[in-house]
Amino acid sequence: GYPSAHAGQGGAISTLLTQVFPEKRDEWMSMAAEARASRIVGGLNYLFDSVSAEMGRKVAVNVMTDLGIIA
Repeated sequence: GYPSAHAGQGGAISTLLTQVFPEKRDEWMSMAAEARASRIVGGLNYLFDSVSAEMGRKVAVNVMTDLGIIA
């Protein structure tokens, strides 16, 4: 398997949106998890492929830190 782009993007986008709209954090994280799970259930990805969600979160945090959005 390969890292899932959908999971990585979902991890990054949900992290960025949580920074902008913290009151909707649970919604963003839930949507990202649902997108990850749908690819596994659909047989398009293996469970291991979705570890890229954490990579996406780390990328988002690093970008926001570099841009001075978060400390």
